[in-house]
Amino acid sequence: MNHTAVNCVLGELYRAAVGQVDLEQHTSDRPDRRPADILVTVLFACAMAIDVTVWSRQTDGPDPLDRVVQRKVANSKAICQRQGWTFRPWAADVYGAMHPTSRRMISRLATLVEQRLPTGTDGAQKQLK
Repeated sequence: MNHTAVNCVLGELYRAAVGQVDLEQHTSDRPDRRPADILVTVLFACAMAIDVTVWSRQTDGPDPLDRVVQRKVANSKAICQRQGWTFRPWAADVYGAMHPTSRRMISRLATLVEQRLPTGTDGAQKQLK
């Protein structure tokens, strides 16, 4: 798992769920800084900036990922708020362990994508298991 792959997959899932997202967005007050790897501009009352982090070591629990998330929030949340964006970190390690907030985001995103899928004809239920 690497940053670019996660960024692309999440971006495509949000596109499937809401239709349009922007990748690698910077802020107007800091053009050298891009706290939004993914910017979801539809769906929520204000745009949601998602910052993807892939921790380079395996974690034995949530603690290292908690520190990464706390650092990202401390560094980027205020910048995003000045832009009018909601900030959400997404963190996992290179072996696939995800921070609990990332798992919840994936679960909600899967629900959104499923809701947009067409149902079968004549009331038939969709089979996605």
